[in-house]
Amino acid sequence: MSSKDERFMIKVVDMYYKDEMSQDAISKKLNISRATVSRTLSRAKKEGIVKIQINYPSENTIDLEKSIEKEFGLKEVLIAVETEGMNKDYAVSVQASEYLARILKNNMKLGINWGRSMKNLITTFEADGYNKSVNVKGVEVIPFLGTNNSFDEKSESLRLTYSNFLAIKMCQLINAKNYNLSAPMVVSNSKAKEVIMNEPDVKGVLEKAKTCDVAILGMGPIDKSGSLFILMEDGEEIADKLRQKNAVGEVIGRAYDKNGEPIHSELDERIIGVTLEELKEIPLKIGVAYGNHKVESIKAGLKGHLIDVLITDRETAEKLI
Repeated sequence: MSSKDERFMIKVVDMYYKDEMSQDAISKKLNISRATVSRTLSRAKKEGIVKIQINYPSENTIDLEKSIEKEFGLKEVLIAVETEGMNKDYAVSVQASEYLARILKNNMKLGINWGRSMKNLITTFEADGYNKSVNVKGVEVIPFLGTNNSFDEKSESLRLTYSNFLAIKMCQLINAKNYNLSAPMVVSNSKAKEVIMNEPDVKGVLEKAKTCDVAILGMGPIDKSGSLFILMEDGEEIADKLRQKNAVGEVIGRAYDKNGEPIHSELDERIIGVTLEELKEIPLKIGVAYGNHKVESIKAGLKGHLIDVLITDRETAEKLI
């Protein structure tokens, strides 16, 4: 390389890195094309004139996130790191709130699942002011599942975790349009489901849900103590039957096996909401899930490509690989 070429390269590097000028600004100042600026900066890296050093925080999880992304073909993995005075639930909901604020766009159709992780997300999204950083128009929020009334102590704790309630709350926070799925989440039998599913209001919302751009989901194990099975009078029996069919997890009330493949059962005949097949057609599916008891169900969901983005905690992430 001639001294003239070297001098030009150093000049471009100095303007870009030290003076923090944009490539467009450099091209105009030096009367060269933007492509020439880009090529010169790339060449400077190759020839060692520019060396990039990233000083990662000691608590960074970049390598672990990249490993999981590669292992399961995910678009992105975000691992929450607990700091002093922060519990795991809050750490994950902060990470999820940051991500949601980042990806919300005008005219987006956002589908929302139910559950405690979803409730924690929306509570933090409001309490920490993430909604104030978002300025979007024309967003629609659609619940993926219906809402059961709570008539006993066990299910009472779930009252504020239903899709309809969370969808309304999110709409209030970002000034979006809300749709209400006027139906129970779980009904007593397939005949009741058939009647309700043929109601125009119910059918219309579920058709709208299938067209969502983004889905926010929780994932859980097949466990009789899980929220879904607490809602059902015969929840323990249904959970036992699903495990006998090798079910390891559920999302939006739909069971799946260790490879993330749907397991059709009596549960499908009683859930009013979108199906796994319909869920898979949604372009961006965000899973917020963590905890030792969920590792198997999360891993199976990743294998089945039920989600595209995973938000979890470090302990769970380490066990996934």
